[in-house]
Amino acid sequence: MKIKPILWRSFAILIVLIILLDITVYMFLKASLPENEGDICISGVESKVEILFDGKGIPQIWAENENDAWFAVGWLHAGDRLFQMELTRRVANGRLSELFGEITLTFDRQQRMIGHAIMAEKDLQNLSQASNEMLQSYVSGINQWVKNTAVLPFEFYLLGNDFEPWTVKDCLSLFSFQTWYSNDLQNNDKFLISLEELIGKQKTDQLIIPYPGEAPTTVPQGQTYRKRIDSTNKYSAYTSDWHHFFYQYLFNEGEIPFLLTEGSNAWVISGGKSKSGKAILANDPHLDLSRLPQFWYALGVHTLDGSLNVLGITTPGVPYIVMGHNGKSAWAFTAAAVDITDEYTERLNPEDSDEYLVGNHFRRLETREEVIEVKGWNVKDTVLIKSTRHGPVISENDEKNERYTLRWAGFDFSLSQAVASASNLSRVSNYQEFRQIVTGFAALDANWIYADSEGNIGYQLGTPIPIRPPGQSNARLPGWDNQHEWSGYYPLDRTPHAYNPKQGWLASCNNLPDDHLDYSLPGNFADNRIYQISNLLSSKEIFSPEDMKMYQQDLKSIQLLRWKNEAISVLNEIDEGDWIEILRQWEGSTDLDSRATALTETWLALLKQYTFEDDFKDLVNNFHSRINYRDRNFESLYFSGDSKWFDDLSTENQTENRHDMALKAMREALVKVNNKRWGDIQSLTMTHPMAVVPILSTFLSLQKGPFPRAGTTGSLNNSTAFWDEAGEFICKGGPSWRFIIDFDDIDDVQVVLPAGQSGHPLSPHFFDFYKLWEKGDYWVLPFSKEEVEKQAVSKLKLIPITSM
Repeated sequence: MKIKPILWRSFAILIVLIILLDITVYMFLKASLPENEGDICISGVESKVEILFDGKGIPQIWAENENDAWFAVGWLHAGDRLFQMELTRRVANGRLSELFGEITLTFDRQQRMIGHAIMAEKDLQNLSQASNEMLQSYVSGINQWVKNTAVLPFEFYLLGNDFEPWTVKDCLSLFSFQTWYSNDLQNNDKFLISLEELIGKQKTDQLIIPYPGEAPTTVPQGQTYRKRIDSTNKYSAYTSDWHHFFYQYLFNEGEIPFLLTEGSNAWVISGGKSKSGKAILANDPHLDLSRLPQFWYALGVHTLDGSLNVLGITTPGVPYIVMGHNGKSAWAFTAAAVDITDEYTERLNPEDSDEYLVGNHFRRLETREEVIEVKGWNVKDTVLIKSTRHGPVISENDEKNERYTLRWAGFDFSLSQAVASASNLSRVSNYQEFRQIVTGFAALDANWIYADSEGNIGYQLGTPIPIRPPGQSNARLPGWDNQHEWSGYYPLDRTPHAYNPKQGWLASCNNLPDDHLDYSLPGNFADNRIYQISNLLSSKEIFSPEDMKMYQQDLKSIQLLRWKNEAISVLNEIDEGDWIEILRQWEGSTDLDSRATALTETWLALLKQYTFEDDFKDLVNNFHSRINYRDRNFESLYFSGDSKWFDDLSTENQTENRHDMALKAMREALVKVNNKRWGDIQSLTMTHPMAVVPILSTFLSLQKGPFPRAGTTGSLNNSTAFWDEAGEFICKGGPSWRFIIDFDDIDDVQVVLPAGQSGHPLSPHFFDFYKLWEKGDYWVLPFSKEEVEKQAVSKLKLIPITSM
């Protein structure tokens, strides 16, 4: 009879303990939130720094001098994004295995092979005094925040990881890492080389698709400075990146966190074409949307003497405003996709495998040793990195006595010069300065768009363009033959650029920059979104910021619409009258209610699967997920007629053609789609990496979504999705920041982020931007101190200890 009261008391005690534990955890986590109001006395600043926060947590800094201003940037980055910074630092330096063990060892070895940390170490001594002071101030701000906080972000404790002080070297290695991935995400060489080894050159060559002759380029044709030479892409199917089989536990789908862009939009309108008479710039870089926090951190940096006034987005870990404006000029970039790498076959000396052939003589391989700490191992992993004149050895073939090396343009450029250029960008005041600056970002593979307060607009390809021998292919090149060597880089006056074109606008959507050059410009260029923005910017004479908003939200996919008639033809054979009528009325919108989009995208996903999976089963999964981005490649293959690609190798005594595959794919697509809308089968989920801890994920709401998601890879309002065989499209990429500036009123700049400023789940700014972003609304980001003060909801002061 006394058992029940004992059970009830035990249960009550358990509930109380759980509540107390929840409160304790909550208070512990809350203690790591950064302060955004009040006075903080610290060392590291010379004079008082004032930071004003708006209702979305975007800070604007006012400091007496530039060093104090950059100190405050470091302070803010650390407060809101310290774990993100720690993770990207480990990615860049090849130190993930210290946290995650053997599962990340292959990746760490590859990062050590590229050598971002080595390049950073070598270039430290070449930093100018101004660059060094800037970076030292920024680094000091990061480390002072860590020193000042009572509790580190909770991720550090979950992973058993302490924080090592940030260094200038870390900034440089992150800078190198970001320039590497700006190209590597777009580069096809490795996949096509692997594919050629697997299925032969003849079939692989069918995937070499030239940039369409009718597709727009960024530099307006007809007013360029050189005769036209046919510019053919290197292999244009998407790459099977060796780095994308990252660890599966902490980060879903094996992808590297916080990657730089795989696609973007940017365009400018001259003063003569705008309603205000002033230039307008609009930009929305496309990045991974699935991770929390996301990539960009918005802020303003100002000095009271006016020597520095800049507003825009930064990447935590380095202090520079990579896209934004300074009141006089505005700038943004898209991924350029120019090919700035080559692979070489090196012949070894049969009598000494440490020597490789150059011409008729052998040279010694350069070697360096890298030591990697691996969690759970009693010994450290020691890696011997070998290099030739071209670059590091990335793979070995002992059977053929060969080594395969990678040449990357980034090995040829100074990080210290890139740092100086990044700093100078905040002060750019005219187009000629702009050209010089953006071509100094080492090997950053980027299209840069420019506008200024005088109504001028411009474009400059920032990527260094290697001077290659004519006709050089992207297959592995004979490393011993000097005829295949680069002979430097094209000078500035021979790179694609445009200034104040007669048409009154310029646009870049990862498309071919210019095809009136006197040399071939190889790369993996997209032609999907450039059609629609070119149509829209040619549709009227005068434009306003409201037009820019509509264009950034535009969901029409000309690329997908090109399949309309073929889909109707296939449906006719199946006798699907209702679907035929839906497609006939469809004008290419990929909105949430679009059934035509749901059917067409599913049909194409299945059609690609049936076309390719029998040819290279070992690569098919990676290929499926990546080829979707360059849908024009598959379109060109399909509409060029039957080829061996369409034959199903698993069927004996039968040869299938493209029509057979199209019918088979459509029949299954009709079953999978049934009567669903696009919003029913495409979704976006944003997840913090620690969502893998179930109780913590629920407690902190570390997963947001799934949310229905409109758009496709071909729409300006972009959605890059991966299709799974359950028939779902999982959105991974899209607009990571929308930015519109009309120089008529620089206090009315329109911006929006997909999630929030903060990486802390308890912060009110962890996810407070999403509703605006999803609805196509914007947030006003003023520039003048008077207007910033009006919008501010809190003020933080950093006060030097010596003044107390």
